[in-house]
Amino acid sequence: VVSYYMYMVNPAVPAAIIGVAIGTSLVLTIFTRSSVPLFSALTIALLVGVALFPAVALAASAPGAERATRVDDAKPARARVFVEMAVVILTVAATIAFTSRGAGTTETGVDPLATLTPLLLTVTAALITLRLYPLVLRAVHARLRAGNGFIDFIGSARAVREASAGAAALLALLVGVSIAVSSTVVLSTIDTSAQRMAEIRAGADLTLSVPRFADDAAERVAALDGVNEVVPVRNVPNVAVVVNNRTTRVPIYAFDSEAFERISPHADALIPDGNSLRADGSVPVVVSQSASERLGITLGDLTIGGTQEKVTANVIGVVEDTTGFAAMDIWILVDDEYLDDIVPAASTVSTLLVDLDDAVDPATVVEAVKSEVEPFVSWITPESALAET
Repeated sequence: VVSYYMYMVNPAVPAAIIGVAIGTSLVLTIFTRSSVPLFSALTIALLVGVALFPAVALAASAPGAERATRVDDAKPARARVFVEMAVVILTVAATIAFTSRGAGTTETGVDPLATLTPLLLTVTAALITLRLYPLVLRAVHARLRAGNGFIDFIGSARAVREASAGAAALLALLVGVSIAVSSTVVLSTIDTSAQRMAEIRAGADLTLSVPRFADDAAERVAALDGVNEVVPVRNVPNVAVVVNNRTTRVPIYAFDSEAFERISPHADALIPDGNSLRADGSVPVVVSQSASERLGITLGDLTIGGTQEKVTANVIGVVEDTTGFAAMDIWILVDDEYLDDIVPAASTVSTLLVDLDDAVDPATVVEAVKSEVEPFVSWITPESALAET
C-alpha cells in the first residue's frame, strides 16, 4: 500500500525503494559471510549512510540562486563583432590572393598563404554558423511553442536561453569535422608523396644492382619472360669536375634517356619537363641537389675534366638525391650518347632498369635473373621501396 501511494506521488520512488532493498541485501550478505553481527553498530551506521547518501548528493548538486539577468537578453560584446569582421575580411583577402596567384612553386618552400587560407576558411565558416544557428533555433522554438508538445517546448526554450550549450556542441562538431578533413588531406598527401618517392627511387618496375654486370647482362635479362625493356645504367666513379676554379671528383652515371622516359613512371623527377639530355651543340647534364649544395654546382656551364681534355657541359636541372642507380647522394647524370666524349675512361654497368608486363610478379623475374644471369643480384621495386619507407 505504501509503495502504491508513493508511486502515485512520484513514479521514481518505487525504483528508489527497490535500489535500497537490493543494496541492503547485498550489505547484509557481505557482513554475514564475513562473520560480522547483522545488527552491530557498524552495520547500522552503514545502512544509515546508504540511506542518506542520495539526499546529500542531491543537496550538494542543487542549483544556486536564480540568475540576476536573462542570458538570452544579453547583448553580444562589441569587441566580438570587430574581431569576427576582421577574420572575415582577412579570409576574403587571403582566398582571393591564393586563387589568383596559385600555390607557388616547390622552390619557394612552405607557402604561408597556402597554409593559412584553409584554416581561415574553416574559422570563418564556424563564425558564420554560430551567428546563423540561433535564428534557426528560435524558429524551431516558435513552431514548438505553438504545438501541444510540452517536453519539446521546454527543450527548445532551454536551448534558446542557454545558447552556450548549443554553441558548445556545434563547435565540437565543427572542430571534429575540421580535424577529420585535415587529417584525411594530410594522410592522402603523405601516402601520395611516399608512393611517388618510392617510384622515383626504384626508377622502374624492377631495378637490379650488382657491383658489375657482364657485358651481355642487359640482353639476357631482356630475353626473360615478362620483361618488356631493359635500360642499363653505366657509371664512372671518379670524374674530375671544375667548380669555381676548384677541381673535385664526382661519379657520373649515364643511360639512354629516351628509353628511360618510356619506362619510368616519373621521368620528370630526373629529367625536368621541357628539357632533354640529348641536345645539339651542347652536353646537357643533371646534377643532384647534394652536388649543388656541397660543391656549388648551379644551372649553366660546367667544366668536366681535370688533367684530361676539358668538356663544357650544360647543367639543365638540379633534382632530388633519391634514385635507385646512385650509390651516393652526389652525382651527375648524362645521356650515354655523350659519356665516351666527356669521360675517356672505361665505364661499368652496375644497374639495370627493367620494365615488366603488368601481370608479372617481380619476384619471379628476380629468381630467373639469379638462375640465368647473375646469382648475387640485389633488387628493388616501388612496392619494396614504399614498404621500407
